[in-house]
Amino acid sequence: MNTHPIPATVLLTLAPDQTASRVQIYTDGFTRKDFDRYAAADISDARNDPDGPQDAWIVRYDFSDQRKIPRIGENRTEDYARSLLRRAHESRIRPCCIIPLRDLMFCAESGIDPLSPQGTHERLIRLDGYGPYCAAQGFGRSGSSDTFRSVRAVELPDGVLLFDTERLLGEDAFRALMQHCCDRFYDPGLSIDRLGVYDIPRLSAEFLLEGRAGALNFHCGYRNRDFLITSLPAAYILDCSSILEGVPLRSYDMRPTADNYLRFCRREELLPEAWSPNYDMTALLRIAECGYPVKDVPEIWKRKAGSLRDFTDIAARYDPRRPNVLLEREARRRARALLESRYPDRRKPSAEDTAPRQSLRAERLSDTLPVRSVKRHSI
Repeated sequence: MNTHPIPATVLLTLAPDQTASRVQIYTDGFTRKDFDRYAAADISDARNDPDGPQDAWIVRYDFSDQRKIPRIGENRTEDYARSLLRRAHESRIRPCCIIPLRDLMFCAESGIDPLSPQGTHERLIRLDGYGPYCAAQGFGRSGSSDTFRSVRAVELPDGVLLFDTERLLGEDAFRALMQHCCDRFYDPGLSIDRLGVYDIPRLSAEFLLEGRAGALNFHCGYRNRDFLITSLPAAYILDCSSILEGVPLRSYDMRPTADNYLRFCRREELLPEAWSPNYDMTALLRIAECGYPVKDVPEIWKRKAGSLRDFTDIAARYDPRRPNVLLEREARRRARALLESRYPDRRKPSAEDTAPRQSLRAERLSDTLPVRSVKRHSI
């Protein structure tokens, strides 16, 4: 009798209601062609569904020992998706790859490899044609029971927080966290170089939160002004690998530059507090980084940036038709001097900074796997 563990791969189509609409188990190897065949079948079923495609997600798990995979049909009192995710959670196995069906269909129409960097959910949702295509297919109808049920996850340096944004409390807590990062962006205690936002299936979140209820809907607004999100106790956060359970929505370089700050506030639709010095610091940083005049900063920010009054003489000499290298150099030097004299304790980029820390999130499905015969078990 062979007692050595034999690896296996599971592909699961997780329906919007968090049940398994389709499962296939590969017990003798797994190749890119196997994934393509599975994806093509799901796409074909979606196109031929008279009620329109369901907003499902395709999830891949790799088990080092196929004996840990629940047998199809053995747990009739519990849906197979719940059985599989429970077993994966108990075995500390994270998904190798998660792709929404809408992404697979859009990639098929657009000639994009869904397993390439260009095919990640974060990149696809920013393409001009993605939203109209999904709407035309019937995905994402407001209030529809066909919308995939998920929770929002935020990746911080020390771990992950979850927010049930389907409910007002969770949405409010998520917005409070984003506002906290906006208001404290230049605070020297905010040691965040990267922040990621994800969606995680509600079923996965259920297992992640077992014994860690404090990691759900943590609300920064109920803390005093000295509180920083980077000082959260370990009991309130989940392991960083938790984000492997979801799909990426947005990621931010949070190192303290004007460009990073403006991008974060713009995409999250945030404004600093009414009398925040962040307006002034951002305007000065923008001049120090990009020269005069202040470029790509909203007018309302400029009106609240008091230090711009110190550039009235430079504004009088500035002529956009005649670039002046000496004037530009003087503006940058003055901006740097004002930053150091008025905001010496602000958070500054480290001298060793070259790039923000990379997320653990990685698509691990590869077409370099050896081609072998494959035994399949399906429902």
